[in-house]
Amino acid sequence: AAAERQTVPRIQEVVRVARLALEDDPASAPSVSQLVADLDVSRTNFFRVFKEQTGHSPYRYHLQLTVRRAEEMLRNSALSVKRIALTLGFRNPYHFSKLFKNKTGLSPSRYREHWIARSDGGGPEPEEGRSPRRRGRAREAPERAAATDFRSTGTARRIRSRDT
Repeated sequence: AAAERQTVPRIQEVVRVARLALEDDPASAPSVSQLVADLDVSRTNFFRVFKEQTGHSPYRYHLQLTVRRAEEMLRNSALSVKRIALTLGFRNPYHFSKLFKNKTGLSPSRYREHWIARSDGGGPEPEEGRSPRRRGRAREAPERAAATDFRSTGTARRIRSRDT
């Protein structure tokens, strides 16, 4: 029991050190495997305590920090989106843009345009943590509903029913 009590503060300290490493520079943050090996802790305990303390897995926490840093850079610098992506450790600017849009609901360019317009007295501030709206197909009218046809190929095909 005494050894377990000593382990809990130690793992909490390890998580604190890991959070500082991630917050210091998200672009050069060490991998979880590196952290676990360097700090000599169990991967399972590390993940459990990290999630208890932050509410996120180490990966999601790192993504959250990266998006926040990207938002700051888009608002406060004239760097291109490509340069920001590379600075944050992304090898592919497209991947960065896709991730950013997924997390904020706006592409990096649109985010910057919004903040420029806002600083000029334009529109409202985007809601933080809001997930983007998913645009699906509009619902079809009942008379044009799609049916599924299974033919000998075993492949499902959508067939539009016709009202004649």
